Amino acid sequence: MVLYCDNPRSYYFGEEVDPDFKEECGRSCRVCPYAYSPESDPIVQMSKKLLDELRKTRNLIKTIKKALKYTEDKREREELEGTLRELKRKEREIEDQIREFRRDLERMEVYPF
Repeated sequence: MVLYCDNPRSYYFGEEVDPDFKEECGRSCRVCPYAYSPESDPIVQMSKKLLDELRKTRNLIKTIKKALKYTEDKREREELEGTLRELKRKEREIEDQIREFRRDLERMEVYPF
């Protein structure tokens, strides 16, 4: 397991640390409240979730566009076009969420991009 130190008073702040390493306070990094793992970091988890949702939505859009090429039934085409419009709206919303998320991070100055 990879851990990073998030204690601004520590010499190892922002560095990768060994979970069994003991800081001057006597605690090992494994139990320190300032140690975090990228797998459990809420910011990393949120960004992965948004990007995964965007990827899935874009794949659905591609699939529906292909289906529209081969669909001749007027009613079915209308349903597919309606679904396509909804997915494109969802895609824009997710892109807006990602932009807002990035702006929030930049304002917090936690993750400089």
